[in-house]
Amino acid sequence: MPFLVLLLLGLAPGLAACGFSPLYATRDGDLGASLANVAVEAPDTRLGRDLKYTLIDNLRAAGTPAATPEYVVKLSPRTYEEDVAIQQDASVTRKNIVLLVSFTLARLDEDKPLYRSIARSRTSYNRVDSEFANIVASEDGLQRSTEMVAEDIKLQLGIYFDGHKTAKRETAE
Repeated sequence: MPFLVLLLLGLAPGLAACGFSPLYATRDGDLGASLANVAVEAPDTRLGRDLKYTLIDNLRAAGTPAATPEYVVKLSPRTYEEDVAIQQDASVTRKNIVLLVSFTLARLDEDKPLYRSIARSRTSYNRVDSEFANIVASEDGLQRSTEMVAEDIKLQLGIYFDGHKTAKRETAE
């Protein structure tokens, strides 16, 4: 155990020397402020609303929409289910829920996308004899997928903003 601690302490200066810094570290162009300036648009469906408000909660510490957003991220979610475990009598005992969300980031006053990507998630649930239990398990799986996709979108936007802030600082120096 002491060897592991010494090894980690020995590697720390090397990480600092290569320019490594935590994504959410506070510095000149605070990443949290950039993420808080993003408005979220999604289809007016149950999935769209769940995804929109989960992402808003992830982007903003207080969970409230930005007063004057500078950017907008437009979400296009789609979902499908896959049969995973099929018995010999053709009954399905396990399903996957796949959630794919293509999204674009643009300035609020422009249509030209600054960043475009896809976030995806796959969750599974067991199917049982009770149809009510199957519906609840399916909805829970979709909710878990929504949370994972929202976190992935936040991470991708954070990397985008961090990269552009770093590029601006380097050109200024």
